[in-house]
Amino acid sequence: MLSENDFSDIYWWAAFISGWIFAAGAIFLKQALVRGCGLWQTNFYSNLSIGVACAPLWFFVKPDILKSSWEWAVYAGLAFFIAQIFIFLAFVHSAPSITTPLVGTKVLWVVLLSVDLFGQVMPSRWWWAAGLATLAIFLITGIEPLREGNLRDSYLGAYFAVVAAILFASSDVLLVHAAREIGGFGALAIAYSEVGLLTFVIYPVIFGKKIWMVSRHQGLKWLILGLGLLTTEAVILRLAIGGSLNATVINILYSARCMWGVLLTWWLAGFLDLPESKTKTSVMLLRILGAALLTAAILTVLV
Repeated sequence: MLSENDFSDIYWWAAFISGWIFAAGAIFLKQALVRGCGLWQTNFYSNLSIGVACAPLWFFVKPDILKSSWEWAVYAGLAFFIAQIFIFLAFVHSAPSITTPLVGTKVLWVVLLSVDLFGQVMPSRWWWAAGLATLAIFLITGIEPLREGNLRDSYLGAYFAVVAAILFASSDVLLVHAAREIGGFGALAIAYSEVGLLTFVIYPVIFGKKIWMVSRHQGLKWLILGLGLLTTEAVILRLAIGGSLNATVINILYSARCMWGVLLTWWLAGFLDLPESKTKTSVMLLRILGAALLTAAILTVLV
């Protein structure tokens, strides 16, 4: 069993709750995109929301934070900011059925980077759990053949998705290292204030005033719901990572969001007229198998 020092119950529950919140938020955000909200506007408001949500954490930052190695938090924030760009590029160039499972391999990259960058010793069962979780994500999302759509765009989207997964994993690993140096609140405050500030300064320069004009879109209601949930999820998850100082286990447990996503999407498909209401039985069987593997991965960590 995991010791109390390694992984307390509060972080265990935070990882699971984050998975549920992400699954619901992603569905609402998908509705916003379908109804006319632009990808870059969604990215813009997502980054700003995370920055604003983490701003109160500055009240809990240690006064002598600048005397410690705070630069790791800056690197974590920069990695997250760039990862957000790549994930939206991936959505532009390829279908979610290609993008989602590739981004889901983040859990495997977290394991590899934790070992390579900081020499963290990983129990063998964590390696097995990371591998099972990665395979499960591929099955749950139901990989579609690349021949659907433009082949070049599919490969380009796949490339962007893998880069995003590596960058998100790097951000999590760097955040843990920063939290060890300056505390979890300090690491989160610096990293995600940086994300919000970079977004506020850079995006209007690139996209102009139109980046702010979301009220004209019919998907505003869904955008608010989706961003509200995903911002909450991002804050809870990063607090769990910063507090537990264990990005590997948090990400393995958090990867259960794919399982929650399958169940919620299946349940809401008819109400929201989602494409999944017409999903083939073979694809759903693969997703059920993936859910079973994901459960096995979680149990491998906890037992």
